[in-house]
Amino acid sequence: MSWVDGLIVLGCLGVGYWIVSSVMGPGVDITSAAKDANAPKDNPASQDRSAPPAPTAPGSPASPKLPPMHDWYLVLDIPADAGKRDIQAAAKRRLAQALAAGDNFGVERVRRAEATGLAQVR
Repeated sequence: MSWVDGLIVLGCLGVGYWIVSSVMGPGVDITSAAKDANAPKDNPASQDRSAPPAPTAPGSPASPKLPPMHDWYLVLDIPADAGKRDIQAAAKRRLAQALAAGDNFGVERVRRAEATGLAQVR
């Protein structure tokens, strides 16, 4: 490849980057909105937000009162009118994925979604 070819490639890369950045704009940082929504209101500097809290057993006294999960079917990736067997199968599949990834927050989320879905089916 000659130096002219290299300049043409670099020029095309620059023009392509300029076109994409002008069409896409500055972008949207979806991670900052999630951090702001989960930030404590009293003193944001006092709490470490690097890791989610460790899940506790649902019946234990240390378990916080969690609001009902309205989007349980989205977490389990099933229709909202799914039956008991579908909910249990989807929860088992999602739980295995979360455990394989080592995602403790995801495990707790799937368990809450399964409990909410089964409570609404009954």
